[in-house]
Amino acid sequence: MKHKAGLITTYLFSMSLIIILFFLLIGYLLINDEFKKFRKESAETRVRAIESQKALIKNEVERIVDYINYKKSLAEARLRQEVKSRAREAHQIASFIYEQNSDKPLDEIKTLIHDALYAVSWDHGRGYYFAEDMDGTELVNRNNPDLEGVNIFNLQDSNGTYIVREIIAMARSEKGEGFCSYYWNKPGQPGVLVPKISYVKYFQPLDWVIGTGKYLEDEEKTIKGELLAHIKKLNNTTFTFLSVGTLQGRNLMDTTDWNPTLPAPDKPDNLSIKKLINNARSGGGFITDTRPAAEDLPSVTKISYSQAIADWQWYVGAVTDLQDIEESIGLNQLALKEGARKKIIQIALALLFLLICSYIIARLLANKIKKNITLFGDFFHTAATRSTKLNEEEISFVEFNKLAISANAMIEERLNVKQALKESENRFFKVIESAHIPMAITREDGQIEFLNLKFIKTFGYTLEDIPNFDRWSEQAFPDITYRNDAHNAWFKELKKQASGKPFKSDIWNVTCKDGSVREIKFNFTPAGRHGLVSFHDYTEENRIAREKAALEKELYQAQKMKAIGLLAGGVAHDLNNILSGIITYPELLLMRLPPDSNLRQPLTTILKSGQRAADIVSDLLTFARGAAGKKESTDLHKIINEYLNSPEHQKTMREKPKLTLTTNFAENLPNVSGSPIQIRKCLMNLIINSAEEIAENGKIWISTRSLNSDDPHISKLNLEPGEYINLSVKDNGSGIPESDIEHIFEPFYSKKIMGKSGSGLGLAVVWSTMHENGGRVTVHSDNEGSTFDLYFPATREEEKPRPGKVPLLKIKGKQEKILVVDDEILQLEVARHILEELNYQVETVLSGEAAIKWLQEQTAELIILDMVMDPGINGRETFSRIRDLWPQQKTIIVSGFSENEDIEKTLKNGAGAFVKKPYSIEDLGLAVKRELTEKGEKP
Repeated sequence: MKHKAGLITTYLFSMSLIIILFFLLIGYLLINDEFKKFRKESAETRVRAIESQKALIKNEVERIVDYINYKKSLAEARLRQEVKSRAREAHQIASFIYEQNSDKPLDEIKTLIHDALYAVSWDHGRGYYFAEDMDGTELVNRNNPDLEGVNIFNLQDSNGTYIVREIIAMARSEKGEGFCSYYWNKPGQPGVLVPKISYVKYFQPLDWVIGTGKYLEDEEKTIKGELLAHIKKLNNTTFTFLSVGTLQGRNLMDTTDWNPTLPAPDKPDNLSIKKLINNARSGGGFITDTRPAAEDLPSVTKISYSQAIADWQWYVGAVTDLQDIEESIGLNQLALKEGARKKIIQIALALLFLLICSYIIARLLANKIKKNITLFGDFFHTAATRSTKLNEEEISFVEFNKLAISANAMIEERLNVKQALKESENRFFKVIESAHIPMAITREDGQIEFLNLKFIKTFGYTLEDIPNFDRWSEQAFPDITYRNDAHNAWFKELKKQASGKPFKSDIWNVTCKDGSVREIKFNFTPAGRHGLVSFHDYTEENRIAREKAALEKELYQAQKMKAIGLLAGGVAHDLNNILSGIITYPELLLMRLPPDSNLRQPLTTILKSGQRAADIVSDLLTFARGAAGKKESTDLHKIINEYLNSPEHQKTMREKPKLTLTTNFAENLPNVSGSPIQIRKCLMNLIINSAEEIAENGKIWISTRSLNSDDPHISKLNLEPGEYINLSVKDNGSGIPESDIEHIFEPFYSKKIMGKSGSGLGLAVVWSTMHENGGRVTVHSDNEGSTFDLYFPATREEEKPRPGKVPLLKIKGKQEKILVVDDEILQLEVARHILEELNYQVETVLSGEAAIKWLQEQTAELIILDMVMDPGINGRETFSRIRDLWPQQKTIIVSGFSENEDIEKTLKNGAGAFVKKPYSIEDLGLAVKRELTEKGEKP
């Protein structure tokens, strides 16, 4: 027979073991927590300190580089100021001599002026005065006296510039003075021509031109010397060590005076300097070096940063070390070890004290418990065969006394319970059979004894199908993994229920006999050696709740996007008004400039910048709903191929040469209904986003297919019934964080650098475009990549050909009179310049009321009417009043918004065309020409 331990011994041993394990566990957790906390704080401290040091030295280097660039920018300005001042001093000297000696012969005056100017020099002889007469004869030249008396009118520098001709031309100008730039011999370097800037001033009394000049490289050398001296001083005031050197390896901080003629080594010997130079050549960067430990010095980690001054072939670097950080972490480690040792001693003492107390208490309780147990043992031995009672006076403990009372009552109630139990079982089965929820009665061995009618009707199973719990699980949970999860959850709740806690079940998907799946929550009620299992069906309730939540979420998103869109639309309208001048005036000027004008390039740049800004405004209008563009039948594959062959996409592929892009197009795909421009922009935004997120050698897949609105993939998107085209853009990037998924279609919700990677409107434009065109966009993302699916309404209409560019001559007018109505003076001026350039007579007014008054006195072949005017009546009301008074009046409408309800109604009421601001010359001219000519006639 197996030996059984005594209650007291077990109690004493258990208590001791529990206390020991408890304090060991607490001690371990406390000490381990301290070490984890220390390691975490040490790592975070080290990372923060290193990042802080990096930021500080980078800022220090960038500050020095900015200062150098600033000083460089002042070089030529300072040089110009000096030569201008010197030239005017020479002119004053000549004027003074002339006035003081006006009674002397002219040749003697000329000699006095010559000698006075010739005698003056500065900058160690590099600065001097010169003078020529207006025929080109050199009169004064300290640098090259042999030229005096020689006519150098046809003298050219190495670039072919006629030096003296330019000087004389400047003297003959209206101002009689000014700057000249050319190449000239430098003092001390005969035959070497270097860039020089001179200032000349006409001396009218002698018909001379007097001036002086200075060499750019002298000024640059001076500035370099000043900069090096400034940086050396900074090394005494900053926490880092600053270094400056050439990209060939010479350290410029070791010289007292900067001298560009000193030789530089082909390759620097110091490895750290090599790294600094390489980083500087690469555009700037950090390096980390560790100085090995020496006999009297510990190892030290240093961080350096460098940037290049490319045109000077310099590098600027800064270095700092991390010794203080490591020392601080070392001190923390020592403190932690000492604290852990003290805590271990305290835990050990507390453990010993509790063990002793537990042993004494256990011994005191042992005798009394033993006596009471003996009494109960005798009672149960007797009660097995006949009725008997315990003597309650002999019981020592209240708990045992209650047990004795219960035991005595048990004997009396045994027969009553048997009879009541039989009656109760009969009533119980009747209630279960008629219950309105599925129920089952099980035995503790897992056998199923009873299934009510509601169970059989709900799930389809009978007792023959599921005689036991295991067979039920196999049928209800066909997937073995899901079945194991359900089992584990079931037994976990049974254990909790056995400890007095309520049975709580999650909702599980139960497979019925016919294959359908229902969402069920279980409940278990123990009844002796049986149990009652009830099945609560939440299938329909959850379906309704999910649909309601989805609709509420979509409504909330739409309302939020609409509210932000109203703001975006207003901003875009104002920006379009501002951009009109930026786009139109460069276009007008380019039309008037000759092809070889040096102003064409800057004007083209202004025009392109304005057009790029207009594209961003277009994105704002697209997001604002109502700006998705005009819908038309479009070949989706054609749009995709056009973009993949576009310069924008080729630029993306050049930036990531290892990127792989694969297409998989469905055959015989119908056209889609939408705006080709906006569809192309959606595709571009998605491809660029994927390219930026994936690795260097990542992959992007583009695919298309056709499906109906009842397809499971889109049946929950609340789309109108019909056929849809799916455009899918998939990548193998790192995926989108779950916290970002619900916000990615919101405007300006971007983790990119604003202005560098985009405007923050890309995905917002995609969302708005799809909704405006009657489609939807969805996104799925995990750690294997992201997939964006666009669903476009399909159409069986044929694609219309796109119009080409119209020559300017075909849209010019014949001096027809046009009235322009707009509340913005700038817009009136822009329209006036465009129309006058196109050969029209133009009149302008600032309001709708003014337009009606003007038409009462004069006539116009055409009115150009702004739709949004404030204060006063807007464009729609103005058009309505004009047509009431003059029904045949031709009108076109313009607006900074895209087509909206007002614009659509105005067009239906008879307006000829709509042109969106900022308009180009071609857009406005073509609309005007078409309206003035007969319907259907091409301009």
